[in-house]
Amino acid sequence: MKHHGVKRTLAVFVSILMVLSVFPFGALTAFAENGAAADDWASLQAAFNEGGTVTLSGDVTAPAGAAALTVPSRTRVTLYLNGCTIDRALTEETEKGSVIIVSGELDVFGPGTITGGNTSGSGGGLWVKRDGSVVLDEDVVVSGNHAKYTGGGVYVSGKNANFYMMDGTSITNNSAKNGGGLAQDSTGSLNMFSGSICNNTASNNGGGIWFGGGSGAALNLTGGEISGNTAGNDGGGVYANRSAFDMGADSTITGNTAGHSGGGVFMGGDVFEPGGTISGNTAPTDPEIGAKDGSSIPSYTVTIDGPIANGTVTADKASAKYGEVVTLTVTPASEDYVLDYLTVIDASGNPVALSDNSFVMPKSNVSVSAAFREIREFRVETQEYDSSTDHGRVYLNDHRTDDFVYEGSTVTAFADPDSGMIAVSWTVLMQDELSGEYIYTVPNVSRPTPNTISFTMPSADVLISATFTERHDQRLVFVTDMEGGTVLTDKTLVGDQDDPKVTLTIQPGNGYRYVPESICLMDVDRDGMSQLDITGFMDTVTENSVYSINIGSNDLY
Repeated sequence: MKHHGVKRTLAVFVSILMVLSVFPFGALTAFAENGAAADDWASLQAAFNEGGTVTLSGDVTAPAGAAALTVPSRTRVTLYLNGCTIDRALTEETEKGSVIIVSGELDVFGPGTITGGNTSGSGGGLWVKRDGSVVLDEDVVVSGNHAKYTGGGVYVSGKNANFYMMDGTSITNNSAKNGGGLAQDSTGSLNMFSGSICNNTASNNGGGIWFGGGSGAALNLTGGEISGNTAGNDGGGVYANRSAFDMGADSTITGNTAGHSGGGVFMGGDVFEPGGTISGNTAPTDPEIGAKDGSSIPSYTVTIDGPIANGTVTADKASAKYGEVVTLTVTPASEDYVLDYLTVIDASGNPVALSDNSFVMPKSNVSVSAAFREIREFRVETQEYDSSTDHGRVYLNDHRTDDFVYEGSTVTAFADPDSGMIAVSWTVLMQDELSGEYIYTVPNVSRPTPNTISFTMPSADVLISATFTERHDQRLVFVTDMEGGTVLTDKTLVGDQDDPKVTLTIQPGNGYRYVPESICLMDVDRDGMSQLDITGFMDTVTENSVYSINIGSNDLY
């Protein structure tokens, strides 16, 4: 391969991790809607007594001996945390040691945190009493609270007491005997439309949620995630003692642990109606869904239709309860065969949705059908080089321009720009069987370096091409592959005469956030990579915002 001088490249590596936390601002002041300053715990309580809208402009911490904040009955308060924290600051269990006790209506908007509750009773963070109502919305975090008995984060108790979780809210790292995160013992309802209940601990039952509501009470999980919670006994994610439990398609219960039964869910009441995903939970007995003796959660059988030629299909369980995840293992007889199709059908002949060879057990027996076929070879070729129009070549391994490759194999291609040129983009198309034209884009093409791509060979012929342009001392800006989010750049090339500013937009995926320490800027040439000094740059970056860097000839400046 010819060496045509240095072609500098800026590569951005970003790891997007799930981190549910809030970074509060310094302690300032809180203001009520009527303009009265609420600059301490007592004046914040006065604003609650008056009702209306309260917006914090700084952290508010309870002094020693102060009582819990209260929202009186027949009073409605709209509280904007505005990036701040309300902290009860209790280090020992205290009588009525909640942060906020609600008998009226409280709507809380974030971002911001409610923390520091430590009660010898129930409801460490929030205690919602009879006829009370609480709505958490827009990145409110209830964290670091403890209750001796029930509801470490939130306790909903009393007739017609109701609780709602909306977008971006989180109940995390709380603890109690029952219901480490959230608990209810009333005739009202718990409603989770979005957000997360994660990493809470119950010494007895219900690591995430303990729901023991009486007649007419309801637990509605429309969306959101319940994960990473732990119960010493039953119900790592959810413990539903007596009442109905409805779970929507957008809800997920995963990664929870119970010391006895029901790592995901433990049911002791009415029929469970899950519509979401319950998977990856652990417990010695019934790791996904456990139940008391006599409860109505039946099991259904999984039948593998056969015989199956040239391979086998097995299920990780012969029977499963409604809502449990069943995983199928597909094994071809040899490397010469590949799975042709895999279907799951319920007792009524309806298809059951498969995802990565797993499915959620419906309320019926199911049958699994599969077939294997011989692996086929398909042609992969690169664009023909025309020196009058093209400005670089594309090769496969060993400088080949075409090859026959088995479907499912990894294909790697390399660009060799002509002198003074640079590769700016790639196109990988697969052939339409009927027309013979290359019209379909091959999915999931990886570009680890500007001059290298790789992809999994589809079941069709493939044509690879690259676009080259004159370098003119330009530096190529490209973003490596990543999971959990995307990074966009406003420029592909930066020349010596151009404005050196490149704008990056980091967009974390759902459930992820950007971690500043994870960004890495690399200077790349044909001799390898070297990391650039970005000291000070990472400290200025925040997620879901647009910000810029300058690209110099050899470094950032």
